[in-house]
Amino acid sequence: MKTFLGIFLVLFFSMSLLGNAQNPYFSQYYASPLYLNPALVAANREISFGVNYRSQWNSDNAPYQTGQFSFIYPILNKGALMKHLGGAGLSVFQDLAGEGGIFKTYGIKLTGGYRLPINKNHTMLMGLQGGIIHRKLDYSDLRWGSQYDPQIGFDPRINPTVGSINEQIIFPVFDAGLFWYHTLATTNYYMPSRSWSVFGGFSASNMNRPDESVLKDGRSRLPILYKVHGGLDYRASRSFKFSPTFLLMQQNDNRQYNLGSYLTYSFISDPFSQQPKTIDLQAGVWYRIEDSFIFLLGGSRNNISFGFSYDMNITSMRYNNLGAAAYEISLTYRIKKGEESRNFSTPLM
Repeated sequence: MKTFLGIFLVLFFSMSLLGNAQNPYFSQYYASPLYLNPALVAANREISFGVNYRSQWNSDNAPYQTGQFSFIYPILNKGALMKHLGGAGLSVFQDLAGEGGIFKTYGIKLTGGYRLPINKNHTMLMGLQGGIIHRKLDYSDLRWGSQYDPQIGFDPRINPTVGSINEQIIFPVFDAGLFWYHTLATTNYYMPSRSWSVFGGFSASNMNRPDESVLKDGRSRLPILYKVHGGLDYRASRSFKFSPTFLLMQQNDNRQYNLGSYLTYSFISDPFSQQPKTIDLQAGVWYRIEDSFIFLLGGSRNNISFGFSYDMNITSMRYNNLGAAAYEISLTYRIKKGEESRNFSTPLM
């Protein structure tokens, strides 16, 4: 069994790419805006640093680990009136799959977005994203048939012969997205400047359909990943905010549907101030249809937001991995640029 384990794993991975290749994803999708939709780089007028980490199927023999760092810099026109034109961003990520991280994916992407105000309450955002993906097969810890000596058996000093497999591949990717939001201002002094907003977006990733095959004689086009997302941000009072959201994704014949909501409670230090200092606590639950329930706890204070979520698997796979599914951590730090308040926000973003 060990003799052919390496060949089996590599061929299995290669065939999965040829059939139903999928991009990794985050359950806290609004805490990873550049990963969700390139247009969101133009959403807010703050310099933003974000870190996301996801670990999936830890008790299984082939866990997945995905991490990302992102940086967003707003572009403002400092004229007589401060005008938010858009934003630029950088994201760096890695995805490790298989026991010991046999299958490694690294990526770096640059993002640019433009903000187009339609009127006082409606705004359209547009974004483009491009980058490089590097995939590597690290089979140094695997055993191959060519490493067996008839006299002594397995000999790690023998370099394996793997003629038909590319140890690493590099290819470009291009993404694009649109995003719209509508905000309603309120004139009540004791309420925030906006009491509710509606938003929605669409994005397409891997638009150039790059070849990602690890087989030298093979060919596998990375499928386009489509995302439709949106929600409602409703503040019932200064302390309570209700934020239902949804995410629909499709890549090849693979579909994913996330439905759920955040609930935010704000502790206000000075309730009679128009811009009081607050501490926000968030809780949320989503249902990934026919897959899992996602539970989230998070908080925000000043310019820092933190979130922790756990995916509780409800499929038959929970019996194979002792019930462990996935957990995810997000951390965002923002630096205000300009005096005006934010035009758009969701919890943890």
